[in-house]
Amino acid sequence: MVVLSIDLAASQHKRTGLAYFNDHTIVCESVKTDDEILKRASEHDVVGIDAMLTLPHNRSDVEHGTVHERQCDKQLRRMGIKFFNLGFKPMQQLTRRALQIKEQLEDMGITVHEVYPGASLDILGLKRKNVESVKQFLSPFNAQPTNVDESDAAIGLFTLWTHELGLGRKVEGHDGTILLPPPTHSFGNTQIYHITRRQNRFTVLTQEGPTLYIRDTGRLTSLLFHNNRVKYSTTYNVIKAMKDEKYWVSVDPFADTPLVRAQLLFEGIKTQTKGVKVGHTIFDFKFDDKYGEVKGVSWRQGNSALFPDGKSQRAIRQARVISKLGGMFVFVAHFPAANVHIVDPELSQALDNVHLRAYNTVIVHDFLFLKQRIHVFK
Repeated sequence: MVVLSIDLAASQHKRTGLAYFNDHTIVCESVKTDDEILKRASEHDVVGIDAMLTLPHNRSDVEHGTVHERQCDKQLRRMGIKFFNLGFKPMQQLTRRALQIKEQLEDMGITVHEVYPGASLDILGLKRKNVESVKQFLSPFNAQPTNVDESDAAIGLFTLWTHELGLGRKVEGHDGTILLPPPTHSFGNTQIYHITRRQNRFTVLTQEGPTLYIRDTGRLTSLLFHNNRVKYSTTYNVIKAMKDEKYWVSVDPFADTPLVRAQLLFEGIKTQTKGVKVGHTIFDFKFDDKYGEVKGVSWRQGNSALFPDGKSQRAIRQARVISKLGGMFVFVAHFPAANVHIVDPELSQALDNVHLRAYNTVIVHDFLFLKQRIHVFK
């Protein structure tokens, strides 16, 4: 599908950002008039617009009514995501223009979706109105937005792309739907190298010559073998993924906690990373005076993810503390696993009174996506 994202301005006198794909590159541009927007949109099958495209239930028109928010807007509010509703006069002007453009696009046979780049940025862990952070995040697509309108359009396009992949999320109600991206980690620009051997816990020697750095200090015995391929990030200067016989497998443990925190946001659980130390034990996040620990799982056996790949006294200690104080252990399978198995009996016992969650992931075009919740077996 040919997809266009529009970061719409309220007036034709102000700048509107557009973003679309040209092969594997995101192209950004700025326009102003409805005619310019419709001309570009006519080249596409699917269009996403950053504006309200439906009215709240029981509101007769844009300007009049006491109901300012739709059910999907209220879901955003519960997630802690900020937005302007129809009680704000400029939003009425924007919505009026958006509804007119939507009608014209649909008359042209184009599918139109509502996107909200501000919410997408929050979910992706990026600051709003920060063009450089969007450039870095979208570097696998070589996106080069020159202003905030174009960078918001680019994030809107990324959101639409995740839905084309079947990985996107949404908030919806009987009076409207907003498309959102899944929790995502960008690997940045990567190159593929071939392993010679692991030199030590932190470095890997390659056939091409460079010594590559690795953040995951686990055993990774199923991945670290001679001639195996690795994705090396030139942006972050570390190995991001390794190939087993079936999948690209993430080996960047720094990605796991942000993915989980974004997922919990969808589930209405707000987390923080302050005050996460209990005695000598440190956890990844805190919520409602409880503690959360995230464990990445890279060891694959069939369609299952196995944890741990070696004895982990730290994980056992953390499990015992959470068992007493309350909280959750979250496992992130670094590939599209069907389930997670705890293979250490001592850890399994320590987790007896701990709430367990697990999610799998998939890597597409140098992005790591949190895919779906899976079962944990002890």
